[in-house]
Amino acid sequence: MYANTTGHANSALGSNSLLNNTTGINNTAFGVYSLYNSNASENTAFGNNSLYSNTTGVNNTAVGFNALFDNVAGWNNTSVGHHSLENNTGNYNTAIGYNAGSNVTSGANLTLIGIDANPSSPTAIDQITLGNQYVSSLRCNVTTITSLSDARDKKNITDLNLGIDFLMKI
Repeated sequence: MYANTTGHANSALGSNSLLNNTTGINNTAFGVYSLYNSNASENTAFGNNSLYSNTTGVNNTAVGFNALFDNVAGWNNTSVGHHSLENNTGNYNTAIGYNAGSNVTSGANLTLIGIDANPSSPTAIDQITLGNQYVSSLRCNVTTITSLSDARDKKNITDLNLGIDFLMKI
């Protein structure tokens, strides 16, 4: 916390952790170079180089070596695992596992679980990835996936009066 001026309620443990923070508040940095460039608030970095590049991103949690390393301004990201979300600059991403989300750049609203779990592209949005290319089965007691969509979420619903004859043609 070498450069701190008006920042408060910060905790730093480790060489150069929160080194360049001047005004950020409510940050916790544990590990060498964790939250090194930060001036943001309400971030938690645990592990060497975690949230290293963060300057203005808020509400991020990084646990593991190089977790959320390139995150500069992204917010509301959770990264748990060695190199997880290492190149991330997007928002609302969650990665759990070694290298999980390591290819994500500006992607958003991604959930990535398992070693090397990555979305379809570095800029993907609104995806869930379970596992990597070696996962050969998905085991779950529930055999169906239920959509969150229902009539309460829809607008402009109209009844069709086409009848059984129309359906038989289809």
